[in-house]
Amino acid sequence: MDIFRTIRRAAFLLLPVLAALLVLPACAPDAPGGGMLHAVEDSGLPDEGDTYGATVLDWNGDELPDLLVSRHADRAVLYLNRGGLRFAAEPLPSGLPDRQPDHHGSAGCDFDRDGDWDAFVGVGSDSGYGEGVNQIWVRTPAGWRLDARAGHDLPGDPVGRGRGAVWADLGGGPEPELLVFNYQSPPRLLSPTDQGWVDLGGWLPWAPPVPQDRPGGRIPGPRERARSPWIHNGATADLDGDGRCDLLALGRPGWAGLLLNTGRGFAEATERSGLGPAVWPLVPHHAAAGDLDGDGDPDLVLCGPAAGLQGAAAEGPPVLWINESVPGRPRFRPLPVPSAAGARAWASALADLDNDGVNDLLLVQHPEADGDRPLLILQGAAGAAFSDVTALWGSPGEPGAAAESVIAADFDLDGDLDLLLLAGGDYRTPVSRPAGLILAENRTSGRGLTLELAATASPPHGLGAVVTLEGDPPQVVRQQATVHNVSSSILPVHFGIGDRAGPFRVRVEWPAGSATVHEIPHAGAAFRLHEDRPEPEPIAGRSP
Repeated sequence: MDIFRTIRRAAFLLLPVLAALLVLPACAPDAPGGGMLHAVEDSGLPDEGDTYGATVLDWNGDELPDLLVSRHADRAVLYLNRGGLRFAAEPLPSGLPDRQPDHHGSAGCDFDRDGDWDAFVGVGSDSGYGEGVNQIWVRTPAGWRLDARAGHDLPGDPVGRGRGAVWADLGGGPEPELLVFNYQSPPRLLSPTDQGWVDLGGWLPWAPPVPQDRPGGRIPGPRERARSPWIHNGATADLDGDGRCDLLALGRPGWAGLLLNTGRGFAEATERSGLGPAVWPLVPHHAAAGDLDGDGDPDLVLCGPAAGLQGAAAEGPPVLWINESVPGRPRFRPLPVPSAAGARAWASALADLDNDGVNDLLLVQHPEADGDRPLLILQGAAGAAFSDVTALWGSPGEPGAAAESVIAADFDLDGDLDLLLLAGGDYRTPVSRPAGLILAENRTSGRGLTLELAATASPPHGLGAVVTLEGDPPQVVRQQATVHNVSSSILPVHFGIGDRAGPFRVRVEWPAGSATVHEIPHAGAAFRLHEDRPEPEPIAGRSP
């Protein structure tokens, strides 16, 4: 009996390894140079300088994804996509402010639903001593300008030390909500209306101990603001499967946690979800949400140095949290990643780089040694099994680069995900390290689908939509949500197809209640799916 039990246990332990080995031949590097990811040497992006996140948005309306790059303590920089993974710096329009002190993070969204992208731009308030004011930039037929509806005391927020924001469908209506992240100052939850911005801070289950700023009144000082609940990072997704977008908030210990959307605000659910030890009293630096085990619901990746109740740092390897929730009853189970992932993962991203239908895990390392790789890549396999393929696939960035974040997006609209590594984040270190923006082209042999959502009755970009790739092999489910990593982006939904020829059936369940079925003729391309009609619209980029 003991012998059979030993054999069964050995077989069980070997299953994840065998699963990973089975998928490697289909994803082996087949590009010249022996790797799947190749640095674009003449991308037009800078190879030096500070960064503080980048927002992906279509700035000029030519259907190509552009970059609005934050630069700590300096003005944002715009890089327009010229096609073929080539970018060009472009001066910001004269109608926008010519100086943004302590600029931290931005967030693109067509929040006014006019068909053009807009952007929130966060300002850090000069380390809490100044009166830096956040900005809302809107694109109009006459060009970009400041939003006239942005009041001084709401999105401007001179009290807050801006750390970016996320757009999400939190209220269940056609307008998106804006959650402004602040460091050592109260967060802001806002909604745009035709009359101006509405403060929805009462939805959050925290009573801010610091009075809100009032025009003409005294602005609380940094020490006073630091006693407030504050959020510096987070993830938005329907985490408990009830059809409403929830929030995993990371910030000051004691206020970080899982907040479930009740339809009338948010309810604290950290302890009963099983996430309690992970986010309190130790708070991770970054969270990413996405499907890790192939069951269609969003799992979580938590990583980064954690701040304890006394502010002490506690480093540890990233931990995956597998979602086992049922509607209204959140439950997560921890699953440590392989030891090869290292213990200094600063941030993460989930992306199907090899187009096999399973998300891979990208881990950004905050370096402590010059030999540290800035980005580790773990290939995903069935059952949330991962194997380190950094050397096999190739990884952008020089060893020792001070990487802060990574974006996986289809910058050339060919159906696979390229990588942008932001490697200028460690602006405080006196040691000279490689910096700037590093773009890597994906040359996988597998094909994929890039699907942009165009809403009419639902929130812009289909925020909150559930998108399903139907057929055999088993269907793959994705949620349309904002990806946050210093700055935030609303990226198209992506499906890896492998070597399937098509056509493909994609079903979209829109937040407004309707469902559409679209037939995609082939992979290796980008399409726009409309809420009010089934015909997919090809996207190839065009003159603005």
